[in-house]
Amino acid sequence: MTSRALCVFSSILFAFTSLPMNPTQAFENHFDAAGQLDRLALGSGWLDVNASVRIPETGWKKTYTIDAKKVTRLESGGKKFWQARVGDGERVDVEITQTVSSTKDGVRIDFIASAFSDCDIEGVLYWIDLPSELFANGSFETAGKDGAAGDLPAELSERKILNSGSLESVRVFNADKSIQFNVVFDQPVNAAIQDGRQWGRKFSLLIHAHDGFLTKGQTAKFGLVLNAIGEPDRTAANFSINAAGTGHMILGLGGNFCFQIDAPEKNVALNELKPQFARTEISLGDWMPIQGAPPAPANGKVPHEFDLMRQLASKKIPYIASVWKAPAWMTRTAAQIDGRTETVIPPERLADAADAIAAYLLYAKTNFQSEPDFVSFNEPDYGAQIKFTAEEHRDAIKLLGAACAKAGLKTKCLLGDVSNPRVPLDYLKPAMDDADAMKNIGALSFHSWGGGTAQEYAAWSGLAKTLKLPLIVAEAGVDAGAWKSGAFHSFDYAVQEMAHYQKLFQHAQPQAVLYWEYTADYSLLAPDPKNPKARVETERFALQKHWLRFIPPGSEALESSGGNAAVALTAFRKKDVDATHYTFNLSNTLWTRKTRVSGIPAEVKSLNVIQTSSGILFKQLAPVIPLQGVIELELPEQSLTTLTTLLATDGK
Repeated sequence: MTSRALCVFSSILFAFTSLPMNPTQAFENHFDAAGQLDRLALGSGWLDVNASVRIPETGWKKTYTIDAKKVTRLESGGKKFWQARVGDGERVDVEITQTVSSTKDGVRIDFIASAFSDCDIEGVLYWIDLPSELFANGSFETAGKDGAAGDLPAELSERKILNSGSLESVRVFNADKSIQFNVVFDQPVNAAIQDGRQWGRKFSLLIHAHDGFLTKGQTAKFGLVLNAIGEPDRTAANFSINAAGTGHMILGLGGNFCFQIDAPEKNVALNELKPQFARTEISLGDWMPIQGAPPAPANGKVPHEFDLMRQLASKKIPYIASVWKAPAWMTRTAAQIDGRTETVIPPERLADAADAIAAYLLYAKTNFQSEPDFVSFNEPDYGAQIKFTAEEHRDAIKLLGAACAKAGLKTKCLLGDVSNPRVPLDYLKPAMDDADAMKNIGALSFHSWGGGTAQEYAAWSGLAKTLKLPLIVAEAGVDAGAWKSGAFHSFDYAVQEMAHYQKLFQHAQPQAVLYWEYTADYSLLAPDPKNPKARVETERFALQKHWLRFIPPGSEALESSGGNAAVALTAFRKKDVDATHYTFNLSNTLWTRKTRVSGIPAEVKSLNVIQTSSGILFKQLAPVIPLQGVIELELPEQSLTTLTTLLATDGK
């Protein structure tokens, strides 16, 4: 290590013992284990942000950032330090040293990127994401050679880059200018303000600390100061429930059991969470690896999939079986301009694929007494990992549905099963316009990665009602790339998942929601601090308990109104033979907030209270008594509070 930055950091390591980062505290700037700024102090509250160093390969084929599992962290003299080597070790091999300190002007961030070899990169960026829910319909002001002022549009438009060029500082305001985000650079730098709602709920500031290649031994240095000014909204959240107005019916909530199904998490989820709906993988390449040869039911992952299907059938859990990959002889690949390689099933092989899938499902039915309710190709719009055009999606449904019917299977096809709720519904039109395709379809499906607007979700709900099909969120998740960094392990990710589910229930109104994933992939468990070989439940596991225990199949959604961007309410009623049960879920993504709920039916005399927040998992509190159909309570910071006539043990 020859760079000055590495020498300085090494001397610090010699002088001080590595310390864990402080736990998240309200009203303070907070950095996660990987050095990403995720909370910026704002008056008596905070502003949620995502800010980190990113290094994209040329062509943006892949972007690297600090991995929490491979970083050295320490704290000394009022400063925090992170150091990590990032890249693939071939095209990209860079060491990042990040230093954070507090100043009178805000939080100061300095970093040095040092190249160990010639790096084929777009540059070194400091990337800041701001929540679009807060800043949409707001404005920005930038200073510098290319400084400008402009609006942050209420909705995503064709114009994605709102301002770019040589800038020295950026100010971003919410709609009424009560909240202001500021960043000042040490020197003029190439930067851009981007409307990132095509990829998620965010506006982004892309700061190019260095543009282009980094040669071996070269370093890029940069510094900036950030702060947020204003006082966050602390008014009480008021809700009104309309028990006379009902919405969608819940068929079942559950999760995916697709990857890493041999890990202990699978059985913990089946036995403890007791899912009411599931999804499995069909490893088509293992099932029929050789053209013209008989299927191979003992090959690769296939036996484990069949055993899982047997378990689901024995527990009477309805499920979806989906195809990610097909054997090489069925497919062809094509490199795209952006460097992505797409896998397609050519028309002359599509019937072979349909027959192979039907044979797999028939084998499961015959030998394991298990038959999925639905079958699909995973994310055909995106190509994860088989890509179909809209017309090919239609043809796949026609052939696969016909093959299943010929085999005597009850299994129907999913329409869509697309990668995110922002996919244009036009992708489904060829299938919807084809009577032969529609007779093979049993449900409409999308994946929720990156989230959607209320309007985008409502469009899916409206289409399902028009087609008279159940709507399934076959993969419910916040960030499809969180597995790379392990970000899903954090409590902040749990809060995002909580809000994500509430928005799905409110706006998409699905009949089934399947979490990604109930296995070691996106694990809901964490190593036990007392025994690293053991696993313990997390806040994310507890949140799944809230949904599954208290929104049983047959629950109908109730209409409600009120709330704000941080606090949401979803309400459900389940009519049993001997009683009618009610469940009200109150989520709070920010600071402590007083809440009032009216319209609680007169028949509800008492409500059990179960709560999850940071470090508190599925805790049962004292019941609350509605007074003339009204309850008032204080919601803890970043929490889910379930008020229900059901018991915490129901569903076990």
